[in-house]
Amino acid sequence: MSLFANEVEHGDRCSFASCVDYDVEEVQSMLGESSTTSTLPTIGRTTCNVTVVKREKRQYILLTLVALFLLCAVVVLMRQSTGVLEDEVDIPLTQNSANVQFQEKNVQNLEFCQRKCPTRKKKNIIYYVDNPAGLGDRKTVMRDLAQLAGFLCAKVVLPPPAYLLTPVHNNDKLVSENLVWQDFYNLTFQEDYEPAIQDARNEFGYDFTNWRNVPLFNTQSHDSKYNGWLHVVSKHDEWKDDYYKILDYSYLNGSEDEYGFIWELKGSLYDADIFEELRLNGPSADVLSLLPKNSYKPKMRPHLDVYCGINGIQDCRGCVYTNEDVDPTHLQLMKKRLEKRIRNQALDNAYLGHLHIRRGDAIDDCDTSVDRMEEYFQCSLDDTESLGRNITLLMTSDEGDSEYREEILSLINDEDRYPHVSILDSDKMVKSIMKDAIESDLISKDMLNNYFVFDVEYLLQDWSSTLMDFHLVRRRTMCRDCIRLKKRLGNLQQ
Repeated sequence: MSLFANEVEHGDRCSFASCVDYDVEEVQSMLGESSTTSTLPTIGRTTCNVTVVKREKRQYILLTLVALFLLCAVVVLMRQSTGVLEDEVDIPLTQNSANVQFQEKNVQNLEFCQRKCPTRKKKNIIYYVDNPAGLGDRKTVMRDLAQLAGFLCAKVVLPPPAYLLTPVHNNDKLVSENLVWQDFYNLTFQEDYEPAIQDARNEFGYDFTNWRNVPLFNTQSHDSKYNGWLHVVSKHDEWKDDYYKILDYSYLNGSEDEYGFIWELKGSLYDADIFEELRLNGPSADVLSLLPKNSYKPKMRPHLDVYCGINGIQDCRGCVYTNEDVDPTHLQLMKKRLEKRIRNQALDNAYLGHLHIRRGDAIDDCDTSVDRMEEYFQCSLDDTESLGRNITLLMTSDEGDSEYREEILSLINDEDRYPHVSILDSDKMVKSIMKDAIESDLISKDMLNNYFVFDVEYLLQDWSSTLMDFHLVRRRTMCRDCIRLKKRLGNLQQ
């Protein structure tokens, strides 16, 4: 499927495969006065909604609708016949964020809940810094900060990945200074498709290293471009009061105003006191009294992932301000190549399963010794040969000891015990794919790090993916003694 063959719904607009839009006014000009609404048939996953005219001659209406339907169908077929970046197409890309192709995604909630923000492009900054952590942690932080920024009409500015990604998960090495966040996570605003996360080196230069010396921004000097701006610094996770100050200011500060705000945050997002409340409130009553009607609605409040599952909060719904399509094109290309190689090397007619063994910081919390894993396999794979199909396991692990990895592989590659089961070292496979891509100048050598390998392997780890038929996980939070695959896979056959 083409990377760009995604539906885009714009309220009363008709959209097919992000390619052709028919405005209500265009349809009205073609058909005359409008008084009723009708829905055209669905093509694939895309539905075309147009406003049609209530005319006396029903035959004229029918012919007009059929013509529009056929036109949209032709457009869809044309897009499908000219797909972009298919399996056999290689497009050279570098790690520079300027080369990341931002795709439009389903924006059907744009008119429904989002606050309009004409000021975001030229002002309003949220700067965040905390202690280094893993990529999954960073993505959660970036996603929540981006939702806050969307609601506050701001952009998020972060130190580069080399300063916020811990070396612990990368063989105790920092990732390259050349990498930017868009190399890992293509997070864009729905409203304008602009990057939600921007590199702080654009402000302070590539030689700057004092990212944690908050405050960083200068709003006091007369020669500063931020002189006169509202500058708020929140430390020690005490953000709530400052958040409401910023929120009020963002509503009073119009697009014609010269100044904006800078909100510097230092400390862990997860510990911030803004999550103590059931819901973030809107602007103060005094500010609301000054605003035009409908400037603020409760449904505009942002969805924050950190709300979910804490303090007994069950309903954590809110407005999402960013697009769902977060994989840069070079990452998508690596995932395509990984899937192709898996299918080529897996056993014929095989169930595909992800085996994840977390060692490292979880080694004392979940027993993953070779002896324990042998027992785990014996129980989990018991009598699976009766299913009549082969099984191929895709192993991922943070274990760097090659001897341990080989012992785990040998437990499965025992034809006397498991003649119907094979196992592939996915970590080794991904690194091989990446090295091939580097030699072909498709990606930068800076991307050959454990974090990018982890990103590619999310293709296997994603429980919602249709590629994997099952998951065997041994880690701190998922350490079951046995997963009886015969029963689980048997249910798939029904």
